[in-house]
Amino acid sequence: MEAAAAMPPAERDKMIGEMVEKLAAKLKAAPNDLEGWMRLGGAYAVQGKTEQAVDAYDHAAALKPGDPAIMLQTVAVLLSGLKPEDKLPPRAITLLTQVAAVAPDAPEVLWYLGVAAARDGRPVEAREKWTKLLASLPADGDDAKMVKAALEQLPGK
Repeated sequence: MEAAAAMPPAERDKMIGEMVEKLAAKLKAAPNDLEGWMRLGGAYAVQGKTEQAVDAYDHAAALKPGDPAIMLQTVAVLLSGLKPEDKLPPRAITLLTQVAAVAPDAPEVLWYLGVAAARDGRPVEAREKWTKLLASLPADGDDAKMVKAALEQLPGK
C-alpha cells in the first residue's frame, strides 16, 4: 500500500481500477460471495461509479435480504453527489422506509426521512423525525447542532 501511495495519481487510479476489475471478474465466478459484493460496491462508490456500486449492493442484498446495513450502504451511494435542494431519489426513500421497519431509531433513517419530508413540504413529519433524532444525540455534539439548525429552518415552529 505504501508503494501505491507513492505512485503518481494516474498510475494509482489505473492500478486501483485494475484491482476492481479483477474483483468484479472473480465475483462472476463466485456470485455468492457476500463480502466480495460489499467490497465491490464500496470500491465503485469510492470511484464515483454510482450505478455499478448500486448494482453490486443489489447483488449483496439478494444474498442477504432485508439486511439494514446493506440497504443503508445503497442509500449512501444513491445520495452521494446530491445538492442540498435536490429531492431524495425514490429508491433511497423506499430503502430508508424498509430500514425504518426494522430499525426505526437508526440515526441515518431519522435524518434522511426528515430531509425527504422537509423537501417534500411536510414540515410536521420532518420535525417529528428530527426531534426524535435530536433526543438520541449528545446535546453539545456537532450532529445535534446540525439537527437543531435544520429544525429551526422548518416553517411553522
